[in-house]
Parts: sequence; structure tokens; C-alpha cells
Amino acid sequence: TNSEGSNNCFLHCAVQALWNLDPFRWSFVLLQEHSCTKGSCIFCAFVELAANYQFHEKGPIAPDVLRGALAHKYQDSNKFQLGFMADAAECFEEILYNLHVSLSSDSS
Repeated sequence: TNSEGSNNCFLHCAVQALWNLDPFRWSFVLLQEHSCTKGSCIFCAFVELAANYQFHEKGPIAPDVLRGALAHKYQDSNKFQLGFMADAAECFEEILYNLHVSLSSDSS
């Protein structure tokens, strides 16, 4: 969803670009183990959002859990803060980067 003032359009673009890549989606749903950063874990948030995409029947899907994780992770730099607009390409890159870090064996 993108209710007035939520400014989630950039996030929807980034998530849909990833989710609509079949190899990414097929691989991602099989992943489980990662280096979790708890409240700001982009991987955990993306897993929850991906489950909604995978099993949701109709209607809008709220990206709130991923938006919250991004806002928490980047609170010091003021990027991706709740209610503010951001750049879709930058969001896409940050999601990919954070997924990579979560899955890297040397990230712990």
C-alpha cells in the first residue's frame, strides 16, 4: 500500500524489481540461514515481505516491515526514514547490499 503521506513508491519499485526476477525469487525463497541484525535486519524483513508476495491472493501488500527495517538501519544517515521519499535505485542497491552482507560467511 502507499497511503497518503507514506511515500513508499520508491520501495515498491525496488521490491518489485527484485521479486519479478525469476532467478532471484526462486533462489531467495530457499534461503534461510543468515547473519541477523535483529531490529534492522533487511533479510528478515524481505523474507516477511516475500512471503506476502508469494502467498497473497489479491489487494495491495504493505511494505511496512521492510520500510521500518530500512529506516532503523539508516537512522544515523537519515536515509529511508518513515514518511519521507527516497530514490528507488539507491533503495534497490541498499537492499541488495544488505542481503549480500547477511548471507556472506565472513559478515559475522
